[in-house]
Amino acid sequence: MGAAVPFALPGRMQREGAWPTLLHMGKRFLLLLLFAVLSFNLAPLRIPHTGQWANYIGLLGYLGLFLAFVSYPGLTSRTKTGFRVAGWGLLAALAAWLLFGFKKFDPGFNDSIIRVLANVYLVGGAIWMLTRRNPLLRTGIALTVMAFYLGDLDPHSWVSAIWRLHDPWNLVSPFLLKYLLIFLPGTLVGDWIAQASETPEQKPKGLYAITGLAATLIALWSLYAREVSAGFLLTLGITAASLVLLLRRDKPLDRCGRIFLFGALCLTAGYLMEPFQGGIKKDHATISYFILTSGLAALWVCAFEEMGRNALKKIWTPIALVGQNALMAYLIAGFLIVPLFALTALDALFSGSTALQVVRAVCITLLSAGISGYLANKKVFWKL
Repeated sequence: MGAAVPFALPGRMQREGAWPTLLHMGKRFLLLLLFAVLSFNLAPLRIPHTGQWANYIGLLGYLGLFLAFVSYPGLTSRTKTGFRVAGWGLLAALAAWLLFGFKKFDPGFNDSIIRVLANVYLVGGAIWMLTRRNPLLRTGIALTVMAFYLGDLDPHSWVSAIWRLHDPWNLVSPFLLKYLLIFLPGTLVGDWIAQASETPEQKPKGLYAITGLAATLIALWSLYAREVSAGFLLTLGITAASLVLLLRRDKPLDRCGRIFLFGALCLTAGYLMEPFQGGIKKDHATISYFILTSGLAALWVCAFEEMGRNALKKIWTPIALVGQNALMAYLIAGFLIVPLFALTALDALFSGSTALQVVRAVCITLLSAGISGYLANKKVFWKL
């Protein structure tokens, strides 16, 4: 999301101005919060004691969300409005059904991932707008966010009292803005990607892809096995060797080289911070989690850009299509495919052994990706 902001906002700012762009961001923020509430409350796996009704509610919920958010170039304005009205009407009816029929609808139960994205998108997007010509100021704001995060580690401090403010449903809170520590570095990477194309630097073929894959595998092994010092030394050696190959040329680093250097520095810092807070964790998220994963993501930006220029492009294009339809892909398994499996004989077909359960999971994943990617290829997206 952070890397996408430098692509998503400038065009709108140029067409409409800063304040209309902020209003548009506010609208998307509210829609994301509503999406978080609906996607959690209507999810079949989260509606206990309703039997098969849960699967029907999930299917109808997916249809409602599809109509409410679908975007397709061939839709006329009148048809699009009709879809929106039908979708929101269906979603409202389902929410009322759950509330009055099953006593199961509560805005306090919401999707934490979407809730975080909503808060970070609004504040992080506004920060990017303010600092788009001053990355040094953006870095200073990121340090301020880190200071709030560290101050909150004392739950009795005045900093924690501010940081933990929230609404009755915990949909909006400064506490969620700790993820700006991933978002704001992402905007710097996005700024570099958005720069005008340069002549690619002559470098060993596969350098970015090999380094990104190696650093990821080392991180997975060393952090899980708690061989952190060995992982740090191996990662430092691999990234340092790669940087030597890049920096020995007479030419300055190109944009991918700068992103790679940034990623290597973040990765190094993430490993050094790892012992703090008892080791890296996603929940509750630690400083090392923010910095180390940002470093890996930056390395993979370079790797994917490199692979997009060679024969592997045919492999990555379908995966990129799924990413373009992220909201649809996010819900399609739990709301559409799993309920259809449950309502047909397919679940019984896969219930015989652990191996069949693995096959079921693979089938659901491939179907989710295939449907989302196919619709993206046909320019059918979910847009907030």
